[in-house]
Amino acid sequence: MAMNNPRQTWERVTWFGYVAVMVLYGLQTALTAPSNAGTVFEVIGAGMVLWLLKTLPLWLFFIPMLRARVRALSWFGFLILLYLPFVVMSAFREPQWLGVLLTSAIIVLFFGNAYWVRAIKRAS
Repeated sequence: MAMNNPRQTWERVTWFGYVAVMVLYGLQTALTAPSNAGTVFEVIGAGMVLWLLKTLPLWLFFIPMLRARVRALSWFGFLILLYLPFVVMSAFREPQWLGVLLTSAIIVLFFGNAYWVRAIKRAS
């Protein structure tokens, strides 16, 4: 049984957390949309704009994550910490299960990113 090196493992954990946060923010936007907001297309369009606004700072680090730039990943960790109070507050609003999942995904993303940076620095 082949073992992955720590860098690959933490890179996968980070990407898992990143995708989970993006998907859960989309789900949160869809589930909390008002029912009387207008036509289906208006609700979807407004939801996509809200989702993009919530996730835009995370999208800015997509290319540096692909290239595994240590400095950018370090700054990404600071950005992730800015999301933490908002997702913790969302765990106390309806639907609570989604807020708890989002909080867990942010925590996984933060620690995965931190250990990925550490593994990159140790490898070089």
